[in-house]
Amino acid sequence: MRLFGRIQQTANNSAPDNRLFIAFFIAVRAIKLMFRLNNFKNSQMFFRWIDMQFDPNKGSFAENLFPMSWRVMLSYLKGRQSIYDNDYGKARDYLKFAFSYSHLDNPRNKKKILKFLVLVEINMNVFPTKALLQKY
Repeated sequence: MRLFGRIQQTANNSAPDNRLFIAFFIAVRAIKLMFRLNNFKNSQMFFRWIDMQFDPNKGSFAENLFPMSWRVMLSYLKGRQSIYDNDYGKARDYLKFAFSYSHLDNPRNKKKILKFLVLVEINMNVFPTKALLQKY
């Protein structure tokens, strides 16, 4: 976390500052590493930091400055974290956002998102259509 503090201190407040993108990228990579290690508890610290940066009153990130692929990846990871926290409503919202905005030319990512989205929706008694399952 000291790394993020130093990046914040040296960052300019002008809109397209590369150091803020680097901090976001490092945080997302750390979250992905925590997920690979099945260490979901430690990833909450990074999610709180990212949410604090996206807060319009306190933060320094503007969500629309980031590429859509990064926002989709963050939404997918937040959905998985919400599944771990047993908050299926939030998980469904995050995963639906990730599924609807993920790139059409990459069905592998859509399959990865659907793997968790279908489980969440089955827990909420909503079953996927056959056409959706056959397509992916």
